[in-house]
Order: sequence, then C-alpha cells, then structure tokens
Amino acid sequence: MLEHKARPPRAPEDQRMNLYHDTFRGRLRWYVKVSKTGRRIDIAEEYNTDERSDFHQAWEAAVRALGGVPRMRRVRPDEVPATTRRYLISDVSDKGQLRWYVQLRDKLPKIRIHEEFGCDEFNRAVDAAIVDQIGKFGDATDWVRAEKQTREKREPLPHTPPVPGSLRWYWTLYKQSDRWLGNAAIGEEGLAESTRDARTG
Repeated sequence: MLEHKARPPRAPEDQRMNLYHDTFRGRLRWYVKVSKTGRRIDIAEEYNTDERSDFHQAWEAAVRALGGVPRMRRVRPDEVPATTRRYLISDVSDKGQLRWYVQLRDKLPKIRIHEEFGCDEFNRAVDAAIVDQIGKFGDATDWVRAEKQTREKREPLPHTPPVPGSLRWYWTLYKQSDRWLGNAAIGEEGLAESTRDARTG
C-alpha cells in the first residue's frame, strides 16, 4: 500500500514571516515568534491566508507586540542594482533579501548598511563605513582607491601630431621614455601593464 504524506497545514501561497505552528494534544496551534529566544504569542483565530481575515490581523498585531515588523517572504530574490562604489558589496539572504555591506578586503569585518540603496542616507552611511574601515585597517592607497570609480570608455587620442608644450606632447614623450618602456642599461624596469593602464586613464 502507498502511504500518503499528510498535507502541510500551511498553504503554499502563505508568505507571512514569523508565523509558526505545532501540535499540542492532537490540536494544531498557530503562533508568532520574532526571535529564537524571545516569547511567543498564540493565535486563537482560525487559520486563513486572506489579508482581511481575523487570523491575518491577529498575526500582524502579534508581530508588532513582539517588536517586529509584519513582512512577507520574497518569492524571488531582490535585483542587485549596479554600483561603481569601491568597497561596497552585496549578498542575498536565504529569504531573498538584498543586503549591502562595506568591506575593505577579504577576511576583514563587514559593516552592514541598513538604509535604502541610492538615497542620501545610504550614501552617507557608506562614506562613514569606508572612513571607519580605512581608519582601522587601511593605508594611504585605500583612500585613493575609495575615490576611484569605474572609468568610462576612453575616447581614442587624435592621430595628428601633438603641439609642442601641450599636455599631449608631454604625454607622448613620457610614453617613449625609459621610465615607461624600461631600459636595462640604466636599471629601469619600465612600468607594469596595470600601472600604464591606470596612468593612461
């Protein structure tokens, strides 16, 4: 004989957080709990997923009474907005919530940013967290990196000869120098490709 699994008491479309159930003396009980170690509040009303039902109102009231905010689980993860801020990283919780942090380098502590992405408070919180992280774990180069943003696509330099004394003229001479290209005879190794790219930018 095939055994039929008992139908779960919670409806699949029910996305309410902090709502739990158990069985006591053969009777199904619903309750709200906001923290693992905190108290719980039982819901006496009959289970219902309708937001206008007494059960839903009791759930909301219980969450607020325990110091929480009534929230629904996310059906799909939040989309990650594009950002060019250095040291600003994000992850997605197991409930699909997008979270933002500031972290100077791997294995260093992260500072959580709670404000809404993109608003002035968010940017101020990120700035303060970067200052805090660099003050504790950084050096002078981190201040420079913090200010750098992703560079836009570069326009090609003109093909006409540079005017003597102009910035492009000096730049052309610099790119032909031993310092840029290297010269073993005088002990110049030349610049690394990453350094050349950064200075060209």
